[in-house]
Amino acid sequence: MKLPKGGDSWPDRAFRWLIAQSDNPWVRYLVAPGVLAAPPWIVNQLLDSSPVSKWLRSEFPDLAGLLQRYDVLFYLAAGAYSALLIAFAKAIAKRVESRSLDLAGVLTLEAAIDNVVGCKLERFEKHANGGAKITRDNVFATITQPSLQIAEITRGVAEYFNACRPAKKRQHLIRVLLAEIQNGKISEFVVSFPKDEPVRLTRAELNRSNSAIMTAVRSRRIVVIDSIEKELRKGRNACYVPGGNTDDATGSIICYPVMGAARLPVFVISIHCEEDRYFSRSKADLYAHVLSRFALRLNLEYNLLQLKERLHGTA
Repeated sequence: MKLPKGGDSWPDRAFRWLIAQSDNPWVRYLVAPGVLAAPPWIVNQLLDSSPVSKWLRSEFPDLAGLLQRYDVLFYLAAGAYSALLIAFAKAIAKRVESRSLDLAGVLTLEAAIDNVVGCKLERFEKHANGGAKITRDNVFATITQPSLQIAEITRGVAEYFNACRPAKKRQHLIRVLLAEIQNGKISEFVVSFPKDEPVRLTRAELNRSNSAIMTAVRSRRIVVIDSIEKELRKGRNACYVPGGNTDDATGSIICYPVMGAARLPVFVISIHCEEDRYFSRSKADLYAHVLSRFALRLNLEYNLLQLKERLHGTA
């Protein structure tokens, strides 16, 4: 599984380059310490009796006097420079790491997908061990349960995003909705999680052209809204339709189109978190990468569903 590198803007590319250079022994053990130590060393040279200090006093007496008068402040500034440079380096590392899938994220994704496969395996084993009478004519209709698998895959999406939340943010509810798309419109709410949290908006409301789901259908790309509250301030240009509940006007949301064989959306996965700015546009590539793993399986089950309905008239 190829992992996303992160953002592709020039700052992200520059930051990745800087982090790559930090693995170079010359940079790590010579350049970096030199950059950190240079300002304190320069200030020290200017303030002691070195040749540099003597030259400075003769050529720039006013500056030399300023250094002598406020020597403590210059030492503090030199120390602050080093501290700020270290903080900047840590911020770069954090930015790059936050836009890539780390080992914990990979294992969480793997576990969510394995649970989906496990559900199918359990059903297949039951039939293989004689749990139901299977004939050559009914084997396909009996063992293939695409509707059940589609629900399990959607549950896997919910489990993944819930498992990835930091412990301190677990109180914020995450809702996942799978909407089926036909002729560019929502034809059905296939399944939603949690089960005790019904979809708050109607199909008619979500089929409005400016809803996040319809924006994903139209653009055929992932839609990430960091702050729904901020998005709604755009008025008619907002890519979100609020419901009657005030909770619908807050939080953040992802809408990911699942593309069918004809490169047209067959589903949209909608993930809403009650916390404002929980999802970030800067991580859209990461979200798309994760959701593409579920979309691949949804596409498989969708095609099985079409075959089953065509051959047996039932899902």
